[in-house]
Amino acid sequence: PRLKLLREAPSRSALKLEEAWHLFIPRDEWGTRLTSGRSAVDLGAAPGGWTWLMVRRGMRVEAVDNGPLAPVVRDDALVTHLRADGFTYKPRRPVDWLVCDMVEKPSRVTALVARWLAEGWCRQAIFNLKLPMKQRYAEVQANLARLRETLDAAGLSVDLRARQLYHDREEVTVYARVVGSTRGAA
Repeated sequence: PRLKLLREAPSRSALKLEEAWHLFIPRDEWGTRLTSGRSAVDLGAAPGGWTWLMVRRGMRVEAVDNGPLAPVVRDDALVTHLRADGFTYKPRRPVDWLVCDMVEKPSRVTALVARWLAEGWCRQAIFNLKLPMKQRYAEVQANLARLRETLDAAGLSVDLRARQLYHDREEVTVYARVVGSTRGAA
């Protein structure tokens, strides 16, 4: 869907997450999966477009970024801004959502999200892979294969999908949700 950016949104990137929700999450599940009482971590949060969108749905968000958040995000009671490196940050407790829109090599972001899912730090994630100028399709395929291998090795069954969205530029949005586990099975 082509979405309209609201004036109060701190960045255009809010459209990317909203579009991902429309594509990957059935609308009849929004009331249970994207609602108050849910918790999230936004790695690489600044200026806060993805955090802002989650807070609008009533979620508590830990916004992790060394950079500053827009005042509309920073001053919200549902937001905790942690000035930290998203690659070294570890949550105090598991969260419902991990989102990540960092400008970083796709392999590094994929490994980070794979760790969060494999460690049980989150049950679902939406993240973007910023793609190189050449071999984009091959890069996406390689990263999705690495993610699947890591999660298979952790004994996790995952709903894994990827797509270039209308609001994406030189990137692909990936959705991953743990749907089952063989951990501890004899």
